Amino acid sequence: MSEPVERLEVDVDATTAEYLRRRCIRRGDLAGAAASVLRELAARDAATSLARYHRNREAEVLASLEDSDAALAELP
Repeated sequence: MSEPVERLEVDVDATTAEYLRRRCIRRGDLAGAAASVLRELAARDAATSLARYHRNREAEVLASLEDSDAALAELP
């Protein structure tokens, strides 16, 4: 099942418009090309944010693993 579609109008500079038009030639659909570019950008941004989240919590994760290892070592 696909997500609901929402109409969104944006103003872009000439360079961005040309980029979208070039992508449109391959797809044959300017709206589809723009949506594809925005999805890719959103996915990249989400991946970057997730990596940053985990990188910033590396010490917490390592401490938690050490606690787990210590608890497991105490088991008979």
